[in-house]
Amino acid sequence: MQFQDWATLITILLSSFLGGLGFVWYISWWLSGKFSEVKGAVYSESYKTRADLTSKLEYHEKHDDARFDQIVNEIWAVKIRNAARDGLPIAPVYKNPFINAIEDQTIQNTKNRSNRRTNDAAEASRI
Repeated sequence: MQFQDWATLITILLSSFLGGLGFVWYISWWLSGKFSEVKGAVYSESYKTRADLTSKLEYHEKHDDARFDQIVNEIWAVKIRNAARDGLPIAPVYKNPFINAIEDQTIQNTKNRSNRRTNDAAEASRI
């Protein structure tokens, strides 16, 4: 091969390499722009969606709060009506073993005294 043939071959190889390199650079630059556009669209739409969902949740939260307040008021009205109708409960609302043991002992002592008085009165009437 002569020098001119080598120069032509080197020119063809160099231009092919630089052309390929330029094409890859252009495609990567173009795709980078497209990805940036898509990313911007996704962020803007997600922001709009988040704002829309937040506003709807706040509306429903306020509505639910008002409804729950109404339900609580209705429950209290029913409790007050039942308390007025039935009176106060005799049994304690909560069970505390120490207090209940003292109350049970007091009730038992009261019954024993009452029974002793009844028995004493019965014996006195027999005599």
